Amino acid sequence: MQRSNAEWGWLALLCVLTVAPRLYHFTAPPVDGQSFRQGWTAAIIRNYVERDHNFLHPQIDILGEKRWAYIELPFYEYLLALPMMIVGYGEGLIRLFNIACGLATVLLLFQLLREEGLSAEAAAAGAGCYAATPIAIFFDRALMMDAFVITLGAVYLLCLRRWIESGEIRTLAMAALALAIAVPQKLPIAWTAAACGVSLVLLRKGWKGIFSRVFLLSHGVVAALMLGWTAFVWFSGYGLLSESFTSARRWYFGQQALLDWERMRYFLLRMANGFSVVWAGLALAGLWHEFHARRAFVALLGGCGISAFLVFPNLNIVHTHYQLPVLFGVAPLAGVGLDMLLRAVPRRARSATLAVCLAGATAWGFEVARWSHFPLNWSHVEAARELETIPQNGPQLFYIEGGYYPTLHYLARRRGLVIPDGTYPHSAAFRDYKELLVFAPGDQPPPAAIVHGLGPFRRTGHYHYWQVYRRPE
Repeated sequence: MQRSNAEWGWLALLCVLTVAPRLYHFTAPPVDGQSFRQGWTAAIIRNYVERDHNFLHPQIDILGEKRWAYIELPFYEYLLALPMMIVGYGEGLIRLFNIACGLATVLLLFQLLREEGLSAEAAAAGAGCYAATPIAIFFDRALMMDAFVITLGAVYLLCLRRWIESGEIRTLAMAALALAIAVPQKLPIAWTAAACGVSLVLLRKGWKGIFSRVFLLSHGVVAALMLGWTAFVWFSGYGLLSESFTSARRWYFGQQALLDWERMRYFLLRMANGFSVVWAGLALAGLWHEFHARRAFVALLGGCGISAFLVFPNLNIVHTHYQLPVLFGVAPLAGVGLDMLLRAVPRRARSATLAVCLAGATAWGFEVARWSHFPLNWSHVEAARELETIPQNGPQLFYIEGGYYPTLHYLARRRGLVIPDGTYPHSAAFRDYKELLVFAPGDQPPPAAIVHGLGPFRRTGHYHYWQVYRRPE
């Protein structure tokens, strides 16, 4: 596709508006929104780099058997760990990769909309409406895999659309490869692209396209990989599915009916801010326009985005990053709505007005993200700061009584503390160290494991979040 100077200008603007807000708190430790999963993901990458290079041994920084992190396929973590095995571990490299994924998603969405026949202004509006959302701004720079999976979904849709148009097996293979990597990592995040892709094939090629040999074979590989990883997690006994499929079903889909109005009400109240209201209003205007223009793709993508919330209601209530596929699907509708409203502006000033609107939307979305997602988990922040002030008298061991805190364990290892590999609390590793740091906020009594299982430690220091124990000489 030959690009005009105006189109290159829109791409440049999208690059600036996407990257700039995602550089905020670039060097900060993972103690802001979703600190639990940020610490979890960063620990898996660091342990791949520093402890065990085996792809099938993803580990987080906690004691005992729970350290095995068998939930999602760890492709993202291992992909990032590979270059770090040469240059060394760094959180900045993870953030740079995720920001690049966020930018790639925006540019791929722009290209997808252009190939669907939208004008450069409408395509820029759709891609810009996704880039400006507070959730995308935050999670495109968080230490998590979600931005990468959304990018894979965009690659899948673009390649699948090109296969529908050209029939080239190579583009279908690229689409299937992107989906095969995305789905076992996070099916709820990849849902919008997968549902839209299959629906698009059905719409434009009919059942003949769905049941064609190449389509069934390529997507059968995706299903086989997902089922294979799920079976591995199940039989390993360490993963999310180790208890029962019933517990997994409740976690992913909830316990109630598909249309649980109480959950819907809770979700809408949580999302009730000026940015979301305006954004949703633009999406409704875009849906009305696409319906009357008889263009199915943008409306189909929006419908599949909404279905990501309806199919996985419990996840969307618990964690905000599961709204990323919803936003990816609905953003083009919001862009069409914005482009439609700007037709009231004289043609000569329309492009400049749209650019100002996108810049203003990005600033507004960033401000919403700053107070809704960037606020720090102060218990983790203060514990980490306090940890830096505690003097080290030789190697220190780290312990949390009965706690499952991947982020605190990650921060402790970030400080240089040692976390034993054995099953706690009666690990032989405890007997090899003379100093033990225990996370015990406030004036808590000595942990039971120290009193009953770890030998003759005595407390020599008491901070707000930490207690220091030493073995007598």
